[in-house]
Amino acid sequence: MVLLEYLMQHPNQILSKETLIDHVWDFDADILPNNVEAYIKFLRQKIDKPFKKQLIKTVRGFGYRIES
Repeated sequence: MVLLEYLMQHPNQILSKETLIDHVWDFDADILPNNVEAYIKFLRQKIDKPFKKQLIKTVRGFGYRIES
């Protein structure tokens, strides 16, 4: 849930996959951009699916942001 916490600490900011990898996972972790996509999908299933409004937005070509 560190990913969700980091997104919430930076509301309305576009965060690239690389930024998320650098700040959410340990330096020695072998995380690829596709892994970030999978974790975002998991978070969406947990926090967005039950509600009509999606909080986690994809900004195509840039990354992700969470709306406050």
